[in-house]
Amino acid sequence: MVEQYGAASAATLKGRLADIRAAESLCDVPLVTLLLLTNGIADGATLDLGSNLRLVVKANHKRPPTLADGSIDWPSVQRILIQRVEKIDA
Repeated sequence: MVEQYGAASAATLKGRLADIRAAESLCDVPLVTLLLLTNGIADGATLDLGSNLRLVVKANHKRPPTLADGSIDWPSVQRILIQRVEKIDA
């Protein structure tokens, strides 16, 4: 991971993954910005992790919890699948 992202970014990524693992839902993870994807991965979102990194994730439920409008109820999502880690060009 250090070779791919650099020491500082790898440390940030490891810490944020630990925070995500410890949280009940993504909404409980401190200092994470959740942005919903409007194209690409169905039921997906990105998490800005800082250090110019973001995770692309999707709800990992057979039937993801939804709101009345059919969108994902992210505070109720308890399992995610990490699709990829992306570097954000500054």
